Amino acid sequence: MTSSVPRSEAGTRVRARRAPKLPVFIGLGLALGALTGLAVAVTLHAGDAPPLDPSTGAPLSVGSTAGMAALVFALAGLVLAALVWIVLDRLSRRSASAYVLEPTDDPNDADVRLSRDEMHQWNDRWGTEPSRKDTHQ
Repeated sequence: MTSSVPRSEAGTRVRARRAPKLPVFIGLGLALGALTGLAVAVTLHAGDAPPLDPSTGAPLSVGSTAGMAALVFALAGLVLAALVWIVLDRLSRRSASAYVLEPTDDPNDADVRLSRDEMHQWNDRWGTEPSRKDTHQ
């Protein structure tokens, strides 16, 4: 997916922000939820009377309780992590910084100097087409 970056006579305007990474939030939500479920299952079985199966009345094993609790709590952790990610993503959009990229012939005038390879990597990643004026070193 390419993004259109508006060009002005002064240079290319871009917006940069630090966005939270969704896979990290999903993984942590699943892991913390599963661990919480296992802790709840062990706590339930720590008492004198273990939980009973509602249909047969037989005592449940620690493994079956732990598996079901880990699954339910992992899904709850997934939902909560996704909600936290959405909130943080929206907040990061508000704190985005705007920059104007301008080519310069004098490296001493530049705030940041990019090599030709770095410029091409930028253009490949963000989908901007370099003009002849942008390729001067």
